[in-house]
Amino acid sequence: MFSMHLDRISVAKRGSSGIVFEMSLQSRGPLSADIVAFDFEFWLLKDMSRSEADFLGKLSPDSIMQFSDWTKFGPHDQKPLSLIWHYVPKQLQKIEDWRKVISILSIGPL
Repeated sequence: MFSMHLDRISVAKRGSSGIVFEMSLQSRGPLSADIVAFDFEFWLLKDMSRSEADFLGKLSPDSIMQFSDWTKFGPHDQKPLSLIWHYVPKQLQKIEDWRKVISILSIGPL
């Protein structure tokens, strides 16, 4: 079993586009494990009950990860994982619209 922890969100390096999600991937089991395939996606929850969500796009591994041995895990190993979201402005606007709704709901009636 693996777990992921979000460490930081940043902009892509100069000359590249996108938003970078820097995470830690940890093997929780006492055995060694290899990741043989993966597919990361970015979704926006429309409500806090998680009953509705919008697909925002695929998350691509940082190209530097292709040259490292990040897919092999020993017992309880933890490794960094950087994923890049190549977005379009319309997708960012969806997130901003959602944030406005959530902030209004959080404040409640005045």
